[in-house]
Amino acid sequence: MSEVIVVNGKQYYAETGLLVENQPITTEVEAPSVHIHQGVQKSQTLNRRFVKQPARQTEDQVEAIRQFKRKHNYEEARKRAAQMNAEAARKRATTTAQVSHFNKGVGSSKRVIAPIAQRVETPITPAQIHPLQAKINTESQIYAEKHLPSAKEIKESAISQAIASVNTSPKNRKKARGFKKLAFWKSKNFIGLTASLTVIVACLGYLSYLSLPDVSTRVAAMQAGIDADLPAYVPSNYQLNGLAKFDGKAVNISYKSGKNKYTIKQSRSSWDSVALLNNYVEKNWSDQYTATQEKGIMVYTSGRGEAAWVNNGIVYIIDGQTGLDDEQIRKIANSF
Repeated sequence: MSEVIVVNGKQYYAETGLLVENQPITTEVEAPSVHIHQGVQKSQTLNRRFVKQPARQTEDQVEAIRQFKRKHNYEEARKRAAQMNAEAARKRATTTAQVSHFNKGVGSSKRVIAPIAQRVETPITPAQIHPLQAKINTESQIYAEKHLPSAKEIKESAISQAIASVNTSPKNRKKARGFKKLAFWKSKNFIGLTASLTVIVACLGYLSYLSLPDVSTRVAAMQAGIDADLPAYVPSNYQLNGLAKFDGKAVNISYKSGKNKYTIKQSRSSWDSVALLNNYVEKNWSDQYTATQEKGIMVYTSGRGEAAWVNNGIVYIIDGQTGLDDEQIRKIANSF
């Protein structure tokens, strides 16, 4: 039966293209998806269509396997080694000559064994003494028999005799005693002791010199009945000019630098800054002064480098041909 196709609702034979008469028009029905998709397939790993059947081993392969087993069979190797050792020992036993106790010189294989040659020891000739050494030995023996003193013995004997003769002389005894008396003053111990004492005295003197200004200030403060002190700040190029002293009114401490010099006077007073201004500043400097307050202290300075201020009941006055500026005066006032 030929295949039929449908065109515009009419059936035709696919091979001839003729119209099929009196045939109902059929419509295609879609098949369900169950019939389209395949089900679960079995594993085809061992299917001979995909895996070839193993071929039989050839003789070469069998021999290679046998050789491999033989190489790795240690038990068989040990047996073969033992057989080879036994065979080698058997060969040595049949070929090696053996010494017979009753038939000397003939081995087990009827071979003649040559006797071992005995070693002949040659006598050792004694060492001979050299002629020069023999002569030295003879002369030393003769010298020892005569009992002649050596050079060292002669020298020691002469030294001992000279010492004995010096000690026995009365003049030498007096000189020796005098030398012993002077030996202490010229010894190294005396020189070292003297040097040490000199250094100690110099250090003490230097320390005393450094502490003299402070000591003199304390003494003058006790005389004035105030707590006077040295300033902690001293302008550059100025040095202390003498020791502090009490003139009956104030403690005076003087400093000098070339032609310039100034004196700091410290005295007890009940003045405050206003009283100092009225009783001293205006009286001595008129209106040529400058007032500067520094850390709660009113410092009055003149145009000539002089200054005055009050602190804790003590009046401080700087006068003289000072050559100081306002900054230096401020540092001096803050250093008390």
